[in-house]
Amino acid sequence: MSRFQHNVHRRTSYESLISLITTSLGGVYDYSSIFESVYEDNSVDDSSNDVPTFIQFAKRMAAEEGTKMDEKQYITYETIVCTFLLGLIEDGLDEKTDLGKMLAHTMSSSSEDQNKIMQELEARGGMKQLRMFLTGPAGAGKTTAVQLAEKFCFEFCKSVGNIWKERTFLFTAYTGSAASAFGGLTIVKAAYISKKLGTDLTDKEKAEWKHVRILIIDEISFMTTTEMKKLDIRLKECRDPTLPFGGISIIFSGDFRQLEPVSAPESDFLFTSQSGRFF
Repeated sequence: MSRFQHNVHRRTSYESLISLITTSLGGVYDYSSIFESVYEDNSVDDSSNDVPTFIQFAKRMAAEEGTKMDEKQYITYETIVCTFLLGLIEDGLDEKTDLGKMLAHTMSSSSEDQNKIMQELEARGGMKQLRMFLTGPAGAGKTTAVQLAEKFCFEFCKSVGNIWKERTFLFTAYTGSAASAFGGLTIVKAAYISKKLGTDLTDKEKAEWKHVRILIIDEISFMTTTEMKKLDIRLKECRDPTLPFGGISIIFSGDFRQLEPVSAPESDFLFTSQSGRFF
């Protein structure tokens, strides 16, 4: 089942996409000023806007769900959202993508506008391929920041008319118990890591990764270097063979001080002086 209702169509122009992203950025600020005032007025009303700004959305979630982010969580949230929006801009310019096909006949924004907004997104942490490591003990708020970013991106997609897919944000974990906590899959199953290398993936298996924009892997400390290399190989098969992990943005989450791989030599741990340092 999808985490959100996703069959919503509204706007269909590239100009609207650029305009909505500009609106969502909500001006220039520094982080210290945000956390002096961002949660002072929990009655903020963004219902009149097509899409809220990053700050408005954070305020609303604090009021409605009690998820008041600290500064590190907010930076994480904003980095993920900016990466997501950068991806929409690039897909909108590529007629081979679903979004590009939808917007193919509506291009009206200047290249100067596009470059300016892309530079702003990159200045706030957005990347063409995000590879983020979130660490900290249980209860530190790692998952909260990611889930709030997902909710913002879903609301943005409703506004721009880009169909939200079930796997747009793909939540996985190493163990089944952790994966089931948020309705996700184990990364071993989702990325076909247990499938013998040299055995090609089917078209159906590759298609499962077509719409993934952000991959989240929890309990990363359980993974071995061998499994991480297999993940890289499999995602390259599914997407872009020339880029690490197929070019998919990945959030690795976990605590190397808490849990280690079971029955694996220290040389196969992801982050030790004896490992190959692939991670």
